Amino acid sequence: MIFFFRIVILFVFTLHLFFPYAFAKEKFLPGVMASVNGKFITLRDIEELHDVTGSFLSFKEYTNVNYIKNRYEDSLYTLIVYKLMEQELEQAGCKITEKDVLKAEKEIKKDYLGENFEKSLEEEYLDIVTWRKLMKQRLTFLCFQKNVLRPQIVVTANEAEKYYFANKSEFYIPETVEIVWLQELDKNKINKEHLNKNKASIAKEDVIKIELKRLPDKICQDLARVKPGEYTPWRKEGDFYQSVFLKRKFSAHQATLIEAYPKIEAVLLEEKMNEVYDIWLKKTLAKAKIKICPQFFPKALKVNSSLK
Repeated sequence: MIFFFRIVILFVFTLHLFFPYAFAKEKFLPGVMASVNGKFITLRDIEELHDVTGSFLSFKEYTNVNYIKNRYEDSLYTLIVYKLMEQELEQAGCKITEKDVLKAEKEIKKDYLGENFEKSLEEEYLDIVTWRKLMKQRLTFLCFQKNVLRPQIVVTANEAEKYYFANKSEFYIPETVEIVWLQELDKNKINKEHLNKNKASIAKEDVIKIELKRLPDKICQDLARVKPGEYTPWRKEGDFYQSVFLKRKFSAHQATLIEAYPKIEAVLLEEKMNEVYDIWLKKTLAKAKIKICPQFFPKALKVNSSLK
C-alpha cells in the first residue's frame, strides 16, 4: 500500500495552508468525527487510513502519543479532501463506483499468480473490505486528476524546449536493448527448430525494452556476443533453461527533444498539477460546509468565528 501513503503525504502539506479557515465546530453522533457538505466521516474511516500510513512508522514513533494524535488529524484532513473530490466528480458525472473498484481488484489479482490475495492482505493487517475502501479513494484521486485537474493544464512547445535546454544533462539515454526471454524446463526441447518457431511467433507484448546495465552480468556478456535477430546461449537457472532473443540494440546517446519530451511533459504536468490543485482546493474550501467534532478539533487551528 505504499502508493496510498504517498498520496496522503501529498495532501497533508497542502491542507495545512487552508484548513484554519474551513472548519466549524459541531456536535455529532457517537463515532462521527466530521461532515463535508452533509456527508459524514467516521472515526472508523480515520483509523483505517491511519493504520495504513502508520504502518510505516518505527516502534519508537508509535509510543509518542502526540505524534499519533497528529497523524489522526492528518488522516482526517485527507479524508475531507477525498469527500470534496468525490462530490466534484459526482457533479461531473464520473464518480468512482464499486464496479470500478472490483475491476481494479481483478487486474491486481492477475499479478499474484495463484497466490491468495486476501491472505496477503492479512499479512499487512488489512481485510478485503478496508482494502476496497482505500482502493476507491486511490481511484477517486486518479480520476480527479484526469477529469478535473488535467483538462485545465496546457504544456506548450516553448515550455518544453526551454526546460530541455536548461536541463539537457538529465536526458542522456544509456545503452538499451529490446529482448525476449525464453524458458524451457526440458533440455531436450532446446534445438534449432524450437528457436525458429519461437522467433516467428514472437508477440509484441513479449518484447521488453530495458537498459542493458539493468540486466544480470552474464546476460550482458552473452548479448555482447550476438547480433540483433540472434539468441544468447542457453543457461540453466534454477529449474529452467533460459535464453534471450536480441531484437534490437540502441547505442547510448544524448536524447533529442522529441525523445525527451515524454519525460519533460511529465515533469511540467506535475508542477502545473500542484498549482491547479492548490487553486481548486482553496476555492472549494471557501464554499464548502465542513464541520468537525469539537473533541477532535485540532487546537492549533484558528477558526473563523463567523462559521457555524
